[in-house]
Amino acid sequence: MDLRQLEIVRAIAETGSFTAAGTRLHVSQSAISRQILLLEDEFHERLFVRLGRRVQITAAGEALLQLAHRVFNDIRDTSASITDRQKVLSGSINLVGGMTVCLYVFPPLLKEFRKHGVHILGSFIFGLSTDRADTFDATLELAHKSGLTFAQFVMLTPFCGTVDFERWEKAFGENVPMVEGTPITRYWLIPPDLRPKMFMPHPTMNSEEMRQRTQGVWDRFYSFSAVWKRSNCTPNLRARLAFIFISKLYRQMYASTGIATDSARRNRANRWARWLAVPCRKLFQGKPMPGLQAPPRKVVAATGNAGLLNVIQ
Repeated sequence: MDLRQLEIVRAIAETGSFTAAGTRLHVSQSAISRQILLLEDEFHERLFVRLGRRVQITAAGEALLQLAHRVFNDIRDTSASITDRQKVLSGSINLVGGMTVCLYVFPPLLKEFRKHGVHILGSFIFGLSTDRADTFDATLELAHKSGLTFAQFVMLTPFCGTVDFERWEKAFGENVPMVEGTPITRYWLIPPDLRPKMFMPHPTMNSEEMRQRTQGVWDRFYSFSAVWKRSNCTPNLRARLAFIFISKLYRQMYASTGIATDSARRNRANRWARWLAVPCRKLFQGKPMPGLQAPPRKVVAATGNAGLLNVIQ
């Protein structure tokens, strides 16, 4: 008895005839009959009984059918488990640690991820009370040492609904600073060109110094030489160019979200972002697929009490 014979038994039981089983398995009826005869000779039992054009399975045949189900289910499950191990992992994970962990544990760990095709987006926050002037250079070095594919560097902002925001709001008491008639605790209502860039006073750096240092980290991490070096993870030149354009576009988009201090700088950043989006679109744009187009909507004229109406179906 072999797997092919078990497959034949299952096909006959499911289709109800030797002819239909042969059609399903792409073999002749005579070949099906011969394999069943071999099994019946091996077990000295009838497996199927002919009833006109149909066949009925016997007790011995039912036992073989149950065996076939178990065997083929085990084969399917084993094959699926092997295939799952070969699949590329996807998704996202969050790594959080203190200063020592970030400096000495994360860099080799993240570089190991990159070796296996796992790309990391690092997020760094400036503006903590423990930050010093050398914190910015140290953060940039950490980002390079960790082999990050992308990174974002943002200034500490109290977000509404968080514990930090409630503590920050209560600290003002009744003396909440106003900007053009809007309390700073509702900073999202303040026009962007007037909105403060640093909301929590820092013990050693003012708002402008913090902004300049943050922007400097962005500029150095996304410099052409640094981006070109990181783009070696791509498989070909086309993908490498796409990586460079996307990196530059990412940098320009953030130039108007928390870093820029005036409308001229934001407008310039927006222009650069629009220009960079053009080659990015050409690199990522696929061939037209007319089959995926939505069918046109039909406009049917209908007359009602209010006169002639256009009904869109």
